[in-house]
Amino acid sequence: MWGTKAFALAALCFGFGAEALALPCTLTEADYGALANATEQSYTKADVEALDPKDQEALCKARKFYREARGKDPRAFARTHTRNDIPARMSRFLTPQEYGEIRSAMNEVIVEDTVRKATPSRGRK
Repeated sequence: MWGTKAFALAALCFGFGAEALALPCTLTEADYGALANATEQSYTKADVEALDPKDQEALCKARKFYREARGKDPRAFARTHTRNDIPARMSRFLTPQEYGEIRSAMNEVIVEDTVRKATPSRGRK
């Protein structure tokens, strides 16, 4: 009897519950459809929920970047985004077609952010 209660208490304190943690973003049915055909592996809703929090955050960043960059002028888009908006290995959470659609925007963000960091602002010397 104490074993079950002790485990329940530990689960409550340390988060060992059976339920997965909520995603840090909301995914649409279109997102889940794309994840089923992602570049590196197919993801189901259960797979997404089972990802560790760091990977869930990367997935959310990748899907957000895709939705925001799709159809936009890459250079204009790059002016309002930084490398922090691009998760490592973003392609694993996109289909090959989606990755192709936003690749130029991703490259422009990297270049723009690098130039921004390398060029001191006018007020500093």
